[in-house]
Amino acid sequence: MLISFVAMVMLIDGEGKGSVVTSTSTIKVEDNLLIHMRVEDVDDGIQIQCSLQYVGKEDILLEHQTPLVSARFDETIHNFTGDKLAKTLRRGSIYHQPTILLDYPEISDLNLEISAKFWVDGEPINFQHIEKLEFD
Repeated sequence: MLISFVAMVMLIDGEGKGSVVTSTSTIKVEDNLLIHMRVEDVDDGIQIQCSLQYVGKEDILLEHQTPLVSARFDETIHNFTGDKLAKTLRRGSIYHQPTILLDYPEISDLNLEISAKFWVDGEPINFQHIEKLEFD
């Protein structure tokens, strides 16, 4: 599995607030699926934007519960709930997801855990990625 990730650095001030250097990454989930992520600082915490891109040749049926991609700090449980949503993806399709907002962490040694759970043409795919945050 090929992973291309720009390091994230979190800066924490004396009041426990921080800032994250904007980073963008592309993570190869399967031969024909990529997850694109952008992590950046916002007023109240960290904003994570995710999308799934299909680069295969034949159309596929993507099914998932909500959310398609989940991001959390450390051991928080990823919660995929609700009825299945279905979307046909064609070559080059990019499936954007709602923005994820996380509060600034209160401790400086955390991992950002990314998880995705979906089905492609009925076959389940469970994806996990852990990114170590570096604090200054």
